[in-house]
Amino acid sequence: MKSLLILLVLCLSFNPTISQCTTSNCVTLNGNNTINNGSGNYCIPNGSTWGGIFQNPNGTINLYIEAGGTFNASNNLGNFNSPNQLIVNSCGTINFNNLNLNSSQYIININQGTLNTQNNINITNGELNIGASSTWNAANVKSQSNAKISIEGTLNTSNLEINNEHSESYFNIGNNSTVNISGQFYPHGIGMNNGIINTNTMITSTKSGTTIFSNTGEILVSNSNVEIRSANYLNNNGYYKAETFSIAAQGKFVGGNFEATAFSGIDQNNPCSSFTNQVTFCHPDGNTIPMVTLSNGNAFDPTICSGFGGFNVGCALPPLPITLLSFDSRKVNNTHYNLFWQFSDALDFSHFELQQSEDASNWKTIETHFIRETVDGMFNSDEYQYSLEYKYYRLKMIDLDNTSEFSNILSVGGKKSATVNVFPNPIQSDIIYIEKENTEPYILKIFNFTGTLLSQSVEEGKLNYTKDLSSLTIGNGIIVQIISGNDTKVFKLISN
Repeated sequence: MKSLLILLVLCLSFNPTISQCTTSNCVTLNGNNTINNGSGNYCIPNGSTWGGIFQNPNGTINLYIEAGGTFNASNNLGNFNSPNQLIVNSCGTINFNNLNLNSSQYIININQGTLNTQNNINITNGELNIGASSTWNAANVKSQSNAKISIEGTLNTSNLEINNEHSESYFNIGNNSTVNISGQFYPHGIGMNNGIINTNTMITSTKSGTTIFSNTGEILVSNSNVEIRSANYLNNNGYYKAETFSIAAQGKFVGGNFEATAFSGIDQNNPCSSFTNQVTFCHPDGNTIPMVTLSNGNAFDPTICSGFGGFNVGCALPPLPITLLSFDSRKVNNTHYNLFWQFSDALDFSHFELQQSEDASNWKTIETHFIRETVDGMFNSDEYQYSLEYKYYRLKMIDLDNTSEFSNILSVGGKKSATVNVFPNPIQSDIIYIEKENTEPYILKIFNFTGTLLSQSVEEGKLNYTKDLSSLTIGNGIIVQIISGNDTKVFKLISN
């Protein structure tokens, strides 16, 4: 579960910044000519169409497609192996028959245009970014291995398979994005949905392993059930809607709202293991309790489980006008700790309630913090004493109209793990600070929001470390990755 949470944080972190589509210094392309031994800048201007390829590139090629320009790409973009690289920035139209991105040296940015892939697209490496005003029309999409895909606009496809396996790969769907899948949605890998997914069916992988696809938006399954295969998880801080949900051995519902008429296949020997982090069920008509059955067909009452949050009349609630950037615990000394959290975009927001529980089921409010009490978007709790038993914490976030929403649940106590803090967030200057509770060596990596590695170093024997960013081009922000042994922590810092 620990590695699962780490990977989920990583999925949340990437939000690519996309470049412009024009440049004043470039070679104009038109027709179907092949570019041999090329490097530098190339342009397809408004009204022009190019159908050639880059043969034997000699360095980095930047291809700019202006609005009204068209690139009719062949199946082969050219042989771009390190150190050669192809970076495409398009505000026009790109048409592929088949596309196979198999090298990290490909970066395709669709800024304000259209990408059409007529048959199949298979991305095993490289990077594809679909901008906020862009559309990607595809027959079938398969993302796997080291692929990095970000969608801020619209994807229309027949089938979508996510099978990413590498810790730095991702398939991220942005806040205002829509993905329309006429056939099957097949997640098995690292991904995050913050937008809306409309799909006909959804089936997690047949592999026995963790499906690390996290949902904070809406996933709407129109004509069939959601099938959770063996040892797969649905990590949900948003909203799922389907006809039915069926779950196989060791599968789990993890948090959030699930709307359906029935839930079936729950482990008859250990049924409560299927529910963690306050799972809430609701029926489409808003009044009926969904049917919940065990794998042997017997009826089951999930309210006996500490991880079950109850039956809700209205699952699909509008998001609160606030963004919770982080919520974590921090060691004060060998006997005490406190909680801290950061937020942004607090519009018409009232206050936070910090809640504590002994069993992650029965909660009490221990602190209240009003939004007017802070000017830097950060709160720190009182200090609490470590105990041998775990204590659980969550935030209740309450709007001015009394609409509320809960954060993720933290567990503190028992066997204490090392904590790390990286601040300030947002970044205020060229300096960031890293606090660690021990002096074990760690690897410090800094990425920009497109996933490009900006800096890497090994730090030893320090509890407090200062990192100078003045030599780095950080754009809208950075991703800070701290690796200590088998433990990896990832932080997203936005620039002020």
